[in-house]
Amino acid sequence: MRHSAYGVPVGIGIPLLIVAYINREGPGTVCHTVSNGLECAHGLPDPKKWAAVGLAFIVAGVLSQVFAAGPRAA
Repeated sequence: MRHSAYGVPVGIGIPLLIVAYINREGPGTVCHTVSNGLECAHGLPDPKKWAAVGLAFIVAGVLSQVFAAGPRAA
């Protein structure tokens, strides 16, 4: 397997962390006061689940690269 292929899980994990960040105030309904009243976002997903899966992909990609490289000669 090419060493660059180990970056694929990292590439998958980054957007999942972005989704977790965007929904950081969830889960559920979150309301904010705006200049003309109240604005609510309904049904935000749980950001912890998105973050956990994203981190799992990133850790898997990094560890795969480390173990694929093997021990270095001194």
